[in-house]
Amino acid sequence: MKRFLRRTDLRPDAQRDVSDELRFHLEMRTQEFIDAGMSPDDARRAAARAFGDVSSIDAELRAGRGARTRTRDRRDWFHALGQDLTFALRTLRKNLAFTVASPTSVNEVFVSDARSFAPRKLTNVNEQTKAFTLGTREVISWQSKDGTTIEGVLIKPADFDPVMTRNPCV
Repeated sequence: MKRFLRRTDLRPDAQRDVSDELRFHLEMRTQEFIDAGMSPDDARRAAARAFGDVSSIDAELRAGRGARTRTRDRRDWFHALGQDLTFALRTLRKNLAFTVASPTSVNEVFVSDARSFAPRKLTNVNEQTKAFTLGTREVISWQSKDGTTIEGVLIKPADFDPVMTRNPCV
């Protein structure tokens, strides 16, 4: 939830903040000149002259604010990563998750308390695939061009016919 809120529009907009800050300072300086007895138009011109080149100040502030924002985003990302890793390691210390499979079935996911190993089945894929006819699996090996023996698993289709010259295989 924190990560969601961190990435939404609730975070301040750096460009809008810079513009608002500059506008505020110009208005305050203008008000000072008006309080000193200048007309509003003369006070605005005098404030702009006293303040300096607003566009260069604006660009400089935006660049600085953008760099700080990127640094803060990077720091927040690493902090969240650290929290996620801490949570994962703490959870793994208490619970184990693993898969169990055989050549004739689909993988199932189990979870168990790490202290007293008593696996509890989380998925039930094999019940859902009972009606399916699964192909047979066979471990095969072959020689590569450089003479290295390579092993793989050949999955033959359920309706495999060894007499046929071509059968689809995975």
